[in-house]
Amino acid sequence: MRKGSLSLALLLCLAAIVTVAQQPALPETDKIRDIGVGYSPNGQFSKLVFLGNDGQGHHWLEVWKVRNNDSPNLVNYLIQPHTIITWGRGPVLTDLFAPECFPSSVPNFGAKDYWVVVFKGAKLSFVLLDREDDQNKIKALFSNLQATATQRRAGGLLDTKGHASMWEKNIISQFQKGNRDWIKSEWAQSLTTCIKISN
Repeated sequence: MRKGSLSLALLLCLAAIVTVAQQPALPETDKIRDIGVGYSPNGQFSKLVFLGNDGQGHHWLEVWKVRNNDSPNLVNYLIQPHTIITWGRGPVLTDLFAPECFPSSVPNFGAKDYWVVVFKGAKLSFVLLDREDDQNKIKALFSNLQATATQRRAGGLLDTKGHASMWEKNIISQFQKGNRDWIKSEWAQSLTTCIKISN
């Protein structure tokens, strides 16, 4: 191999290493010690806060669904200081996004489709999750959120006072420190006004 070709190959190799190094990483979180859960009066919004060693919530889930539907339609995972991941199921709830951030056309997802939101430039991009392992993880999350909401709406009859329910424990396990390797780094986005979050 000629010297020029070798130098070019080394430069390309270094560029690849730098690109990998600049890949956004999911912010670190403390071990989850407990979970706090709250619901809006109409049940269309819920918030699950993961409480760490300091008793504070530094990452949490915000869950949105349409009226008269038990199943979540959109889940925001927020991590301080300014990271958000947004997953959805079924048609896009356009009210939860700023109109100026929409692409020229919004995908027409089926009722059982799972998707994630990423940014392409200044516009939102709704990406279908077509890998089975991704679908299974998000499906499990949505199922546990639905079961938690249903059980709490029924008056918490299956609750053990002072302890998380079985479904809440499943959610904690999914987001526990050391267990979040299923969350792809490319799903993590910087928090912007394009995606609606609670105050």
